[in-house]
Amino acid sequence: MLILQEMSWPRGAEQELLGSSQASVKQEMQDFNQKAVQVYAARRNVLQIVRDVLEDHAVQEEQTQEILQLTEVAVKKVLENYVLMPDWALESTGATIDEERTSKSYGGKDMITWMRSLFTFFFANPPSTILQPSITPGNCWPFQGSQAHVVIRLPAHVWPTAFTVWHISAAVSPSGEVSSAPREF
Repeated sequence: MLILQEMSWPRGAEQELLGSSQASVKQEMQDFNQKAVQVYAARRNVLQIVRDVLEDHAVQEEQTQEILQLTEVAVKKVLENYVLMPDWALESTGATIDEERTSKSYGGKDMITWMRSLFTFFFANPPSTILQPSITPGNCWPFQGSQAHVVIRLPAHVWPTAFTVWHISAAVSPSGEVSSAPREF
């Protein structure tokens, strides 16, 4: 469960925040424009790679065009859903976790697990791991039990229109399965 908490600002902080926000917005726009160029180039590369693979496998031109059109639709959906929306729940933008109101991280159940953590430096990732943009294997927040909740303090007042929760797919999982991934939100 994701809970958004309204933030209250000390007096005068809004003006200070506004000034730094204007500079931040300019920087964000520059970063966005740079990313847009990179995304456009990546899109072209994906389509060219698909075309090359189809050519290598002697796929007929009519089928190639149909596959490329479907690939273009899929790439467009990915970009719309995952790239072109602002992510307010990133630590780098100022989001934080309310540790007191968030479920505990998984830490093992017995003395052996505790001892192993001392000698192998195996520590569970903290809840703030979910505020990072990475979805690589092992870079997740393991929580206790089969259900958990997290309270994220956003860096600004926002009206959320969408929520996305990511987990690695079986294709990139070292074990080939993702049975520990949350399935209900």
